[in-house]
Amino acid sequence: AVMSFTFAMKAEEVHAKLYQDALENLDNTEEVFYYLCPVCGNIEKFRPDKCSICGVAGDKFIEY
Repeated sequence: AVMSFTFAMKAEEVHAKLYQDALENLDNTEEVFYYLCPVCGNIEKFRPDKCSICGVAGDKFIEY
C-alpha cells in the first residue's frame, strides 16, 4: 500500500505541472501527445526509456 500511495503522490506532482503547462498554453492549437505509464499513472511528454517513478519499461507506456 505504501508503494502504491508513493507512486500516486509522485504521479500527481507530474500531473500538476502538466495542468499548469496546459493552462499557460490554451491558445496553442498544436496537437500534443502524452505517454501514460500503466503501472503508476505517470504522464510524460515523450516516451521514456523507463518510468521515472516506478521503473516500468518505456515500451509499456500508452500514447494519448
